Amino acid sequence: MLHMLSGRPVYSWIIEAACESSLAGVAMVCREKLLPHLPSGTSVRTVINVEPEKGQSTSMQLGLSALPVQASHVLFLLGDQPLVTSTLINHFIALARDEGTLACFSSGNYLGPPALFGRRWFDRLKEIDGDSGAKRILLENRNVLQRVEAQFQGQEKDIDFAENHLILEQLMQDYRVLYLSR
Repeated sequence: MLHMLSGRPVYSWIIEAACESSLAGVAMVCREKLLPHLPSGTSVRTVINVEPEKGQSTSMQLGLSALPVQASHVLFLLGDQPLVTSTLINHFIALARDEGTLACFSSGNYLGPPALFGRRWFDRLKEIDGDSGAKRILLENRNVLQRVEAQFQGQEKDIDFAENHLILEQLMQDYRVLYLSR
């Protein structure tokens, strides 16, 4: 997450998008070593994952525990998806109509985060452990799953792999030209 992309840490792009969106609140689950690198002056609540080696479910569980008691929905965003925009996030927010809402990002064959879960799904999310996320819930409930389509080709790319870094750099440049110059 500390890898640089277009002159900034990768995670900073999603934090910026989340803060610019209409989300009621933003919590970031991260390792402690990331704390000195977090931007100041944001309303982002930070939750430290001291056991990330136990798998991605630990971050998900910590994120769920950071929700306010009255939260009706949770939107999971990944710090390594820098092309997710505030506009895309707001599309998810617009879908949050009832407690049964289930939605995820879709682009070509990609189906996954960001993912929106209404309160009805919270107990199921809390049951997930190990190095698995909530994709199983999405796939098992395709009949009610809403899909939020990508704004542009490649928006689903993450920076898990070195080859994606070069692709993301180019997409980031294209994105900046297409969306920031307007």
